[in-house]
Amino acid sequence: MRRDLDTEPVCLADLRRHLGHAIRSHRHAAGWTQERLAEAAGLSPEHVCRLERGLATPSLRTLCAIAESLTVPVTSFFCDHKVPCGPMPLPDPGRDRGGASPEEIIGFVEALAQLLRDSAGPNGR
Repeated sequence: MRRDLDTEPVCLADLRRHLGHAIRSHRHAAGWTQERLAEAAGLSPEHVCRLERGLATPSLRTLCAIAESLTVPVTSFFCDHKVPCGPMPLPDPGRDRGGASPEEIIGFVEALAQLLRDSAGPNGR
């Protein structure tokens, strides 16, 4: 199914709000005003305000300028601060698996994979 390019996907509005909240949170953590961030990032205070309110979509260049100004990684705008961002460590093979043997775990994973394949239908959808 093809989207009408004149309509905005719902997720874009959600992403703008999320980015705006993240920018505001980092700015507050730095103790900065919108004006100070705007000056440091080479933006207008009005644009920073629109970004923080989720009314404007930042370019990658703008996100990088804001991240550099606030000395935070640009990925911090996309990550939930409660959940670590980036690669997760592999589980310790020696840790307790709740009493399940490796064979039982493999069997469970294979059964789950088959269930997912079956529920996807003949075209994989």
